[in-house]
Amino acid sequence: VCAAVVEWLKGYSGGFELTDAIGTDQLEAEPEAYGVFKMPGGSTEEFVDGSRDVTVNYLFLARQPSQTDGMRQDAHEWLEGLERWILMHNIRRKLPALDDGRECYGVSVANSYAAEEQTDAEITYQLTLAINYFEEAMTK
Repeated sequence: VCAAVVEWLKGYSGGFELTDAIGTDQLEAEPEAYGVFKMPGGSTEEFVDGSRDVTVNYLFLARQPSQTDGMRQDAHEWLEGLERWILMHNIRRKLPALDDGRECYGVSVANSYAAEEQTDAEITYQLTLAINYFEEAMTK
């Protein structure tokens, strides 16, 4: 699921390029770095036939340059745009493509973006995504 979320997020541009820059469980130590991390928790409802309804949360981290007020405003604009992009893609059903009998039926922003860490040169922002999917019963 995480790889599908990473690929899906690469569809957003909004000024900062995400094409190959999103790490899985890693955030590079450089400006304009991005990472997706699976969070603990979530929920699973299992049905009698063995199929499941699953909600998984992912933390999206974005490290952005912050030397000037303009750079910080650009980062806010980009993150606000990302939240709108997620909302619109959910409404239009343009969702992550899952495999192995799993089908995504919803993506939402569980927690809006906020600054997590700041240095003199950059700020790391975090945003929590909730991914909802249905998983067919596993057969042998």
